[in-house]
Amino acid sequence: AVIGVDTGDKQIVAGEIYAIWLDYEGAVVKRLYTEPDGIRIVSDNPQFQDIQVKHGDIGDNLILGRVRWVMQSY
Repeated sequence: AVIGVDTGDKQIVAGEIYAIWLDYEGAVVKRLYTEPDGIRIVSDNPQFQDIQVKHGDIGDNLILGRVRWVMQSY
Protein backbone atom coordinates (compact mmCIF):
# COMPACT_ATOMS: atom_id res chain seq x y z
CA ALA A 1 0.00 0.00 0.00
CA VAL A 2 1.01 3.59 -0.56
CA ILE A 3 -0.37 6.16 1.86
CA GLY A 4 -0.53 9.92 1.92
CA VAL A 5 0.20 11.39 5.35
CA ASP A 6 -0.42 15.00 6.36
CA THR A 7 2.56 15.53 8.69
CA GLY A 8 1.19 18.94 9.65
CA ASP A 9 -1.95 17.39 11.17
CA LYS A 10 -1.08 15.64 14.41
CA GLN A 11 -4.15 16.67 16.43
CA ILE A 12 -5.95 13.47 17.38
CA VAL A 13 -9.53 13.09 16.20
CA ALA A 14 -10.99 9.96 17.81
CA GLY A 15 -11.31 7.07 15.38
CA GLU A 16 -9.26 8.66 12.59
CA ILE A 17 -6.27 6.87 11.05
CA TYR A 18 -2.71 8.08 11.72
CA ALA A 19 0.82 7.11 10.83
CA ILE A 20 2.67 6.60 14.09
CA TRP A 21 6.16 5.53 15.10
CA LEU A 22 6.52 2.55 17.44
CA ASP A 23 10.10 1.92 18.58
CA TYR A 24 9.70 -1.85 18.26
CA GLU A 25 7.96 -1.79 14.82
CA GLY A 26 8.81 1.46 13.08
CA ALA A 27 6.17 3.37 11.11
CA VAL A 28 2.68 1.83 11.25
CA VAL A 29 -0.85 2.95 10.43
CA LYS A 30 -3.41 2.74 13.26
CA ARG A 31 -6.62 4.29 14.55
CA LEU A 32 -6.18 6.54 17.57
CA TYR A 33 -8.60 7.30 20.36
CA THR A 34 -8.12 9.81 23.15
CA GLU A 35 -8.48 8.51 26.69
CA PRO A 36 -8.52 10.48 29.96
CA ASP A 37 -5.01 9.25 30.83
CA GLY A 38 -3.49 8.98 27.32
CA ILE A 39 -4.30 7.49 23.94
CA ARG A 40 -5.46 4.09 22.74
CA ILE A 41 -3.86 2.70 19.55
CA VAL A 42 -6.19 0.34 17.68
CA SER A 43 -5.50 -1.88 14.68
CA ASP A 44 -8.25 -2.67 12.17
CA ASN A 45 -6.79 -6.19 12.16
CA PRO A 46 -8.41 -8.08 15.09
CA GLN A 47 -5.27 -10.22 15.51
CA PHE A 48 -3.52 -7.22 17.12
CA GLN A 49 -4.39 -6.06 20.62
CA ASP A 50 -5.02 -2.43 21.49
CA ILE A 51 -2.08 -0.49 22.94
CA GLN A 52 -2.54 2.07 25.71
CA VAL A 53 -0.01 4.93 25.89
CA LYS A 54 -0.10 7.19 28.94
CA HIS A 55 0.32 10.96 28.49
CA GLY A 56 3.76 10.89 30.13
CA ASP A 57 4.95 8.23 27.67
CA ILE A 58 3.85 10.04 24.49
CA GLY A 59 7.00 11.29 22.79
CA ASP A 60 7.25 14.06 20.21
CA ASN A 61 7.81 11.52 17.44
CA LEU A 62 4.92 9.12 18.21
CA ILE A 63 2.39 10.71 15.83
CA LEU A 64 3.82 11.23 12.35
CA GLY A 65 0.58 12.64 10.90
CA ARG A 66 -2.99 11.90 9.85
CA VAL A 67 -3.52 9.54 6.93
CA ARG A 68 -5.34 11.34 4.10
CA TRP A 69 -5.42 8.67 1.41
CA VAL A 70 -4.48 5.05 0.73
CA MET A 71 -3.76 3.31 -2.58
CA GLN A 72 -3.78 -0.45 -2.33
CA SER A 73 -4.48 -3.27 -4.74
CA TYR A 74 -5.44 -6.79 -3.75
